[in-house]
Formats: sequence, C-alpha cells, structure tokens
Amino acid sequence: MKKIIFLLALSISFTQCVYDDYEPLNYDTNASDSNGTDTGTGTDTGSGGGTDTGGGTDTGGGTDTGSGGGTGTTTSNKITYLGEVQPILNQLCVSCHGAVNPKDGLNISTYALAKNKIDKIISSMSKQSDEVMPPTGRVADNLIQTMKDWKTDGLLEGEANSGGGTGTGTGTGTGTGGGTTTNITYTTNIQPILAQQCTACHGSSNASANLNLTSYATAKAKIDIVISRIDLQNGQAGIMPTSGRMSTANIQAFKDWKTQGLIQ
Repeated sequence: MKKIIFLLALSISFTQCVYDDYEPLNYDTNASDSNGTDTGTGTDTGSGGGTDTGGGTDTGGGTDTGSGGGTGTTTSNKITYLGEVQPILNQLCVSCHGAVNPKDGLNISTYALAKNKIDKIISSMSKQSDEVMPPTGRVADNLIQTMKDWKTDGLLEGEANSGGGTGTGTGTGTGTGGGTTTNITYTTNIQPILAQQCTACHGSSNASANLNLTSYATAKAKIDIVISRIDLQNGQAGIMPTSGRMSTANIQAFKDWKTQGLIQ
C-alpha cells in the first residue's frame, strides 16, 4: 500500500514539472512574418533608346534637282478656242476684224463669231496670193494647222490655257544648299542674241527705223519695244526679226533680263 502511494505521488510530481516548462505553439494567424515584404523592385529607367535628332533640314535655298514626274490635271489634248485659237486671232486678226469698225464687215473677236467663220479664217490664212490674211504675209503652217485641228476637234470653247496642269508627282531630288540664281546679263546673254539676229538691220550704220541695238545703253533703253516685237507671231506685222520668230528660249532671255533689272 505504501508502495502504491509513493508511485502515485511521484507521477503527479513528474507531470507538474513537464507542464510548467512547456510553452505551447502560437497559432495566431495574424502574427507578422519576421521576414517582411520585399519592396525592392524598382522601375528600370536606364534604357538608352533616345530620339535621333541629327537629321537637319537643308535651308540653303538650293535647287531641287529631282524630277517629280507628276501627272498634270489637264486631261484633254483637244484644241479649244480659249486655249489656243483666241490668242492667235488676237495677235493676227482682231486688230482689223474686231468689234470696232471691222474690215469688210468681218468681226471674229468672240468665240461664237470665230466659230461661225472658221472656214473663211482657214481659207484666208492658207492662200498664197495677195488675198492672204493677215496682209503682212502667210502665217506659219503650225498656226494654220491649229485652226484646222480646232475644227476637227469640234470647235470647242474650252478653258484658257494656264500653262498645263499641276503635277501631282513628288520628286526625290537632292538640295544643293546655298544655291545661286542664274542672272541674265547683257554681256553674257543678250548681246550675242542681238548680234546674231538684230544688228544686221539695227546696227550703228543706217539703223532701220533709227533703232540702234549695238550698245548696252540703247538695248536697255529700248527693251520694251524689243520684247513687244520679238514676241509677235510669224506673219504678224512688225515681228522681229523679219526672217521669223526667235526661239522661245531667246525671247524668255530678254524678258528675264528686264525682270532681273537689266544687268550689264
């Protein structure tokens, strides 16, 4: 009996020692993780893909040497009164056959009148006799052909010829920065033309119509009358030179010379 009591007491003592030293686990799920939250992920701002600003614009005012190859807005190749016929009639005919006191009662100063008289106009221009019109002499064949083509194309009134349609093409030319303008001068451009085509009649000796074009001073002083005469059509009274109309390039040279200030 004493032995049983001793063992029971010993068991109680042992159990008390174990539970006094025991510390239970903490199951509180709200406790903080001592490892903490990783806040070290920053934004990478080190990428070097900058904008290339090196492509400067050529501001030198150079000439674009690229050919655009655009297509003009003019779509018809037909001859029209306003485009081709009226300018010829105004130069060669209406000074006599206009609205005021028309010679022989023939007035061709409007589209309707010229249209009604086209056969007579072509016949008069084509004659080889003294009855040829204009009376100064038979006009160039290409002008007569223009009248014939106008009739063939249907005697259209059309629109005024403004020099062709606007091109829609875009060229890929290269600018020559700091470009220079080609100036027309008397010594380089005008004097050679006058010497070749004018001064045989308008020289220093017995100048026709007292018009001497052998010097810079006289050419400069008479530039308006020179341009008005060389810009006439073949067959028109007063055209210079009398042998036939100058090339378009030569006529333009005189016009550009005047525009640029008649540089010597």
